[in-house]
Amino acid sequence: MTYSITQEIRIHHDDGWFYQFTDDGEGSVEITPYTTHGVEERKSGEPFYIPKDCIDTFIRVLEQLK
Repeated sequence: MTYSITQEIRIHHDDGWFYQFTDDGEGSVEITPYTTHGVEERKSGEPFYIPKDCIDTFIRVLEQLK
């Protein structure tokens, strides 16, 4: 039997949307936008991927745009 353990982190906003961050198991982090309608969650766009070796650079760029 093969098992996989995944880590998922979500950033929720009070307006009913959130981003889900998931390790894709292939060296990248998948980021998927969602909206919520009551208890229902729907993808609100296509996921995008950030290579793990680029995460620090990605964060620095976001900090500059803040």
